Amino acid sequence: MLTFFRKPVVRRRLGQVVLLTLVLWLWVVLVLVVVIDGYGRVDRAQPADVIIVLGAGLQRNNQPGPALIRRAAAAADLYHAGYAPICLKVKETMRDLAGPF
Repeated sequence: MLTFFRKPVVRRRLGQVVLLTLVLWLWVVLVLVVVIDGYGRVDRAQPADVIIVLGAGLQRNNQPGPALIRRAAAAADLYHAGYAPICLKVKETMRDLAGPF
């Protein structure tokens, strides 16, 4: 069995198959990245009953991080544009969920 893989032709063909598989996999990943990024850049806002802002955690100094700031700003823009009458922030940590309601 091991002598089969020692033949130069078989090793070269196996290397070509592995390389082709890797190139195809990278191409698929690149296409998915482009499609997902393009989908995320389009604004699909529509009227709703409530705007939900998903939590993104706080920094070490208890200040909101950049993701939470962007989400809150987008929610405020939607609220002021009249897309929903209520804006709700969701707590994200187990400590928050275990606290009093």
